[in-house]
Amino acid sequence: TFPTAGYNGGWLAGCATALVADVCGTSTDATAGVAKVQVSFRQAAAPSLYWNPLPATFSSATEVLSNATLALPSWSSPMAAAAFANATGYTIRALATDSAGNTATTSTTFTFSP
Repeated sequence: TFPTAGYNGGWLAGCATALVADVCGTSTDATAGVAKVQVSFRQAAAPSLYWNPLPATFSSATEVLSNATLALPSWSSPMAAAAFANATGYTIRALATDSAGNTATTSTTFTFSP
């Protein structure tokens, strides 16, 4: 849900959690119900590193999935604007897992513009 591919500034106004630096979306499952959502952040340009929550930098060569906070059907994940470089592209991938263990994924790419 946020940020969208057409994102153009206002990092703290994107989710329903105004003034909080986060990304968010929705996830539903009509059969088993959503059990968890995990997200990853990746730089679009070389070296295309993934966000590593510890030490809080884009430093991982492999994907690092972090658990999102669920308030179904919505989810959110904290991500400070300071983590991103201005005018730089990033991809966010969300992985939803239902109660039966099935998964689905989606991603969006955006250019950070605070």
